[in-house]
Amino acid sequence: MAIKTQSRSIVTTVDPLSLHYGISILSGNSVQTYNNDTKEYEPDRNLVPLIVMPYVEAYDPEDVQSGAQTLTGVEWYDGVPAADYSNRIKADGNYETGTGTSGFPTGALKVKKNIPADKPMQLFCVANFDDKRTGRTVKLEMCIKLYTIVYESKNYKVTLDCPASWKINPLDETTWKHTITAQLYSGSTAVDDAHVAYWWKVKEEEDDDWRDITTDDENTWITCKNEGVTVRTLTFDARKIKSASFKVTAAYYEGSRPSTATDASITDETTVDVSMPPSLTVEQIQTKGARMSYDFSTEVGFKVLIRTNRSTVTDEQMDSLFKIQWKGQSAGGSEVPLGNGREISFVPKSKGFVPSKTLKVWAEVSMYAYSTVKAGTGGAEPTFTPVYE
Repeated sequence: MAIKTQSRSIVTTVDPLSLHYGISILSGNSVQTYNNDTKEYEPDRNLVPLIVMPYVEAYDPEDVQSGAQTLTGVEWYDGVPAADYSNRIKADGNYETGTGTSGFPTGALKVKKNIPADKPMQLFCVANFDDKRTGRTVKLEMCIKLYTIVYESKNYKVTLDCPASWKINPLDETTWKHTITAQLYSGSTAVDDAHVAYWWKVKEEEDDDWRDITTDDENTWITCKNEGVTVRTLTFDARKIKSASFKVTAAYYEGSRPSTATDASITDETTVDVSMPPSLTVEQIQTKGARMSYDFSTEVGFKVLIRTNRSTVTDEQMDSLFKIQWKGQSAGGSEVPLGNGREISFVPKSKGFVPSKTLKVWAEVSMYAYSTVKAGTGGAEPTFTPVYE
């Protein structure tokens, strides 16, 4: 009887393909220009569409399938493919898929829509081909970016002479008036005021909508007009706000001044917050009555000191920017108001405190937040009433 040896498997080795692949442009251009003077796209894809086509070239060490590969499947997506494939591109008014005709092969995509300058698009393609050596399908992913640049013959822009966001510290204020100035530029050249119209808007809360400057604003806290015409400077009284944003829009003109902006994109804005520095600390000091009589008839006194990490708050600032309320309480008793201000003196007995119970005294300090404002009459200045928080 013959003796059978143990079988051995023969392992087939297939060298990997060297691949070169991507998306080629058969006609049109992946970049458009939006002419801000004529308000037209160049080229306009409604007239000159963009046609793109994936390609795959392979180098096979065994020379079985070197060269351009025949694609067995092509899918196009608006951006990276979603998990549910909801962004897969289908033929519609904006796109056409290849018909196999000359210049528009199967697998190609015709893009007929214009791309807004502020919304660039990424065309994503998934292409398949068969590896003849292994019988497997190879899937490749590739993409091309479509975007638009803006052209303006004058290249206008408007800028403000302040940061996009800044803070006002009430402790640093004297007049509370702040002025921001706009300037229209053509390229790097400032445009003369005689040929520029400016318009201002404001919003006082983050979630508010932009609104025009009203007569009430002008009578109380904003100045931005000269003889009824809006100018490039806006002065505001910071007492009115906790936070506010200001936006300017500008337009170049020859002849008559336009009543509204011709291009809403020529704009700049700034946001200002009014708030006390976070480094504020309050210290309570006893000034009288360190040695109390047995019947609580000795006068006691206290004061507060308010400091930042840079300086001590002055008496004038404490009087105007802080609301200080003094309170006392005997053990087991109710709180008793003792007075207001940065300093206080009182006789415990006269406030109803009894010697047999421990007495605690403290100050509650509220900080300036903003002011309510009421327009003056007969040419008088507006009246500001502080609000403390």
